[in-house]
Amino acid sequence: MKRFFLLGAFSLVVAAFAQADQISLSSTCDPSSPTLCASPNNLIGGPVSLSVSLGANTLVFTSAAATQVIQGGITSYDSSFANGGGSVQLFNSSNQLLANGTFLPGATSSSNQGGVFSSFDGDVAFSYLNDALLGLSPADTIGTGHVSYSFDGTFGPNGDTSFYSLDIFGDPPTPNPEPSTLLLLLAGLAVALAARSFSQSR
Repeated sequence: MKRFFLLGAFSLVVAAFAQADQISLSSTCDPSSPTLCASPNNLIGGPVSLSVSLGANTLVFTSAAATQVIQGGITSYDSSFANGGGSVQLFNSSNQLLANGTFLPGATSSSNQGGVFSSFDGDVAFSYLNDALLGLSPADTIGTGHVSYSFDGTFGPNGDTSFYSLDIFGDPPTPNPEPSTLLLLLAGLAVALAARSFSQSR
């Protein structure tokens, strides 16, 4: 019985600290799509830039120049962006700026077989200018994200496909927990005290 109470208390405390907001936006462009696929510019060496619709929102980014370009074949290149920087912006359908950010060090891009296959990946440090429209908690004013792009020019008999995604992670300030988080924490501590009193009375 004691173990049951302690497990319940631990679960409540963990839940109190595990309430991180996350939003995932993505879109796919293929030969059957009525719109043209958007492709990043300057994947070899950068600065890489792209503007693409992710549902009702629009992602616009430009990286800094690459710090290293490695040629792996006659027409294959891998670029790394160790310094971070550039700009990342997310707009809604009314052209309101929802989030503004910069790439963290470590973004990468690739262009293989003359661009038949290509990709870009980068982590982002974000500030949220309108967390309510993003669906984030009001406590989320800063956070991180991940931008991903992939292209496969061999897809289907008549065309290509591109996949775009943006993952956003909220990062509420720890000194001021939300009321629900505080209540869960207090409930966990109360259960722990009850378990202790129950075990001592036996």
